[in-house]
Amino acid sequence: MRSHSIIHYLRIAAVFVTIICLSMIVSEVVLGSMQKSETSTLEANVDTMNEYMRSVQDFLTDYSRFLIDREPAHHNSLHSCWDEMQSIRVSSRAIFDSTDLLTLYSRVIDQTAESLIGIMDRLSGLHVFSESDFELNQLAELGIDYIYQASNAVSAEYFTYVSHELTKVNDKYNRYGNIQDIILTICLPLALIGIAWLFRSLVGGLAVINAATERISRKEWDTPDIELTRINELNQVIEATNLMKKTIVDYVGALEEHMKVSNLLAERTLESERQKRIIQETQFHLLQAQINPHFLFNTLNLIVNNVRTGVRLKETADVLVSTSKLLRSSIELKSKVIPLRDELRLLDNYITIQKVRNEDRIVFCVIVGGDIPDVEVPPFTLQPLVENSILHGLKDMTADGYVEIRYLSRKVDKKSFYLD
Repeated sequence: MRSHSIIHYLRIAAVFVTIICLSMIVSEVVLGSMQKSETSTLEANVDTMNEYMRSVQDFLTDYSRFLIDREPAHHNSLHSCWDEMQSIRVSSRAIFDSTDLLTLYSRVIDQTAESLIGIMDRLSGLHVFSESDFELNQLAELGIDYIYQASNAVSAEYFTYVSHELTKVNDKYNRYGNIQDIILTICLPLALIGIAWLFRSLVGGLAVINAATERISRKEWDTPDIELTRINELNQVIEATNLMKKTIVDYVGALEEHMKVSNLLAERTLESERQKRIIQETQFHLLQAQINPHFLFNTLNLIVNNVRTGVRLKETADVLVSTSKLLRSSIELKSKVIPLRDELRLLDNYITIQKVRNEDRIVFCVIVGGDIPDVEVPPFTLQPLVENSILHGLKDMTADGYVEIRYLSRKVDKKSFYLD
C-alpha cells in the first residue's frame, strides 16, 4: 500500500479547494462580463430605437406645421428628418429586422413618409387653393395618422421584444449561477470529507499505536504487528514500534537462554564472572527496551490529544519524527559508547518532545560553546540528567520553569577534555 506525507494530503486538499474557488471567481467574472455585454447591447439598441422614434415624431410635427403655413423652412426640416430616419434604418437594420412585425411596421412608416414627402413637394408647387390642394391635404393628414399609429406599434413591439430578450439573458445566466452553486455544493463537501478522512486516519492510527504500545508495556509479547497506513509519519512510528517489540522479544528470549546457561555454569568459578557480565549486559538492554514503551506511551497520548483537538499540528509532526528517531536509536544502538555529537542529537530529540509537553511551564535553553571534540560517551547519558531536572527539580512548578543545558569544553591535556 503506497503511503504519502500528511503535508502531501493537505496540499492536495488545499489545491483542490483553491481550484474550486478560483474557478468560481473566474466564471463569475466572465459570466458577469458576458451578461453585462449582452445587456449593454440591448440598451444601446433601445437608445437607437428611441432616436428613430424621435426622428419620426419630429417628422410628424414639422409636417403638421407645413400643412398649416407651408413655409419653406418646414420643407427643408422635413427632408432632414426623412434623411435621418433613413440613415438610422440603414445603419441599424438588424434592430428593425428583430421581428416580422417590426419589419412590417418600419416599412409602412418609410413608405408612408416617402409618400408624404411627395405630397409636400406637390403642395409646395400650388400657390392658389384648389380642389386638388384639399384632396392632397386630406391624404397628408391620413398619412400622418397612419405613421403615428405605425410608430406606436413599432415602439410597443420593440420594447416587448427587448423585455423578452432581457428575460432570456437573465434566465440564461441564472441557470449558469445555479450550475455554479451545484458544483460548489458538490466539491466543497468532497474536500471536507477528504480532510475529515485524513484526520480520522491519523487519530485512528495513533490510537492503534497507543493500544499496541500499552500492551507491550504490560509485557504482552504476543501482540501482533501493527499494519502500515497511507500516512508516512504514522508509518515511521509503526515501523519503530514493531521493531521495538521484536527487539524486546528477542532480548527476553536471549535473557532466558543466558539465565539457563548461567544456572548450568554457576558452579564453575572461572565461568561465573563471564556469565555474570553477559547477564548484566542483557539486563541492561532489556531494561532499556522496557523503558521505551512507557516513554512512547506518554508521548503518544500527547500526540493523540493534539490531533483530536486540531491544535499545534506542526509541533505534533515534529514530536512524531523525534519520537521515531529516539526509538530507532534506542533499538539499533549495540555499542557501549557513541560519539558525543550523536549523544547531543539524541538529547535534542528528547528536548523537542519535552518542549511540546511542557510548553506552558518550562523553558529549555541549550548553549553550545566551542567545537565538539571527537570523544565517545555511553548512549543516553545526558537524557536522564535532563529528565531528573524536570521530574525532581521542577515537579512542583506550574510556570516559569527553566532548564539550561550548557556544553563548554576545554582541553586539559593531549588525551583529556573538561566538559561542563
